[in-house]
Amino acid sequence: MAVASEFQRNGVGKLIVKTLLKKCHEFAVEKVELSASITALKFYKKLNFVPFGEVFASKKTGALHQKMCLELK
Repeated sequence: MAVASEFQRNGVGKLIVKTLLKKCHEFAVEKVELSASITALKFYKKLNFVPFGEVFASKKTGALHQKMCLELK
């Protein structure tokens, strides 16, 4: 997911993730995994995602990413 810079820091990204996580709960999804750009790690950590594995370069853009997961209850 990416949010255009002019819409960042006003809750749009958080709203998108929270809405998706609500749907995951409805479908009894137990775990969500994603690849976050290094610049988005803090954002996802605030939403309780936990980094795992090694930092890697995106095959598409070369930008550094980190896998993250969230266990749903």
